[in-house]
Amino acid sequence: MNPFFRKPFIIITSLFILSLVLFYGVLFHGFATKWQWKNENASALSSFPYSRYDLRKTFNSSNGILIKTESDSGRYDVDIYGRLYRQDNQRKYTLYYSDKEGTRFVLQGQGSFYNAYCAFDKCVLFTEQGRQHIDLAEFTVADLIPWQETHDGHYRFPLTLIGGKLLFSQTTSQLVLVDNKTILTSLDEGESWEYSVNTEDLVKQYYAEDFGEFTQFHYALSGDSLIIFYNHHYTTNTLEITLNLVNKEVTQTRWLPLRVKEVAQNDKGEIYLIAQQASRDLYSVVQRQADGNLETFYESGYKYLNDLMISNDDLILNKGHNDDKVTLVFSLKTKKYTSYEKINDDMMFNPALSSFIRLFDNYGDEDTLLLLGERLKYSHASIK
Repeated sequence: MNPFFRKPFIIITSLFILSLVLFYGVLFHGFATKWQWKNENASALSSFPYSRYDLRKTFNSSNGILIKTESDSGRYDVDIYGRLYRQDNQRKYTLYYSDKEGTRFVLQGQGSFYNAYCAFDKCVLFTEQGRQHIDLAEFTVADLIPWQETHDGHYRFPLTLIGGKLLFSQTTSQLVLVDNKTILTSLDEGESWEYSVNTEDLVKQYYAEDFGEFTQFHYALSGDSLIIFYNHHYTTNTLEITLNLVNKEVTQTRWLPLRVKEVAQNDKGEIYLIAQQASRDLYSVVQRQADGNLETFYESGYKYLNDLMISNDDLILNKGHNDDKVTLVFSLKTKKYTSYEKINDDMMFNPALSSFIRLFDNYGDEDTLLLLGERLKYSHASIK
């Protein structure tokens, strides 16, 4: 009898093949779901290219995302001696808006784009020249409101707008501007700022050490309060401070038994954290409930977690490093997840639609000839 047809050989061979398949699936994420992209490239859509860009950022609204692309192209040149020098021409930025109607052109401007926030059916832009409103319902752009000049020739806007984070409190109708150094609030959509606190002065009331190299703040809103998560350079725990936005008083402080790495919040106000246990550095996703209790949502052990994103129905994050990285998409209702191929740099998450989008790889260097509201070609992939 042929020895290759003996039962022990067949069993051993089958187990070997199965182990190879499992090794490939586990080590190289061979079982990860591939993103199913759909191209929106109908002839009715504009054939004009997107403006070439070097930087990109998105701002979430209740119905879609505002996309800002910014170009630094042409601002540097090389002289005849091979030396790099900076030109005087300004930056150029372009705005698009993506929702269920597609991806539409909004405007193009010169100078630096500082920040933006979107709430309900409008967005407010903060640029080098001033403030500007976008009506998302009518899809119109209001005239620019220049910054007011002070007596010493400077313009009246907080520097925290450059790189800071804008949060809108529906409970108090306040715009909250935060970064690692300052907290400010506004009741008139950023025209003026009526409250300002230095974060170092605030936290030193509860932890006296000076700021360290890796001092870090994260923020979220809860009812009429701002929740501040403070990581000091020397501590493995996070200090949580609750600041009432109405009377501007601290109502609660506590040390959490973990170190908060990232914070994400959806339109429902639900707060989720990527955290590390203070004792063993184990990674997990934790939900901060409305009463302040912390509930573990997912544990990955020593597997690195980052890039936390959230919608009203789903939670998305990356697990692992480099080639070992995989994207996990969770259902907030069931806590079950699906493994996807890792998110690429050209993918933008749209929480309102629970989908990712990509701009078509068709770029031009000249000023755009697009009209306000003109629809462009793009790709999208649903996570449902």
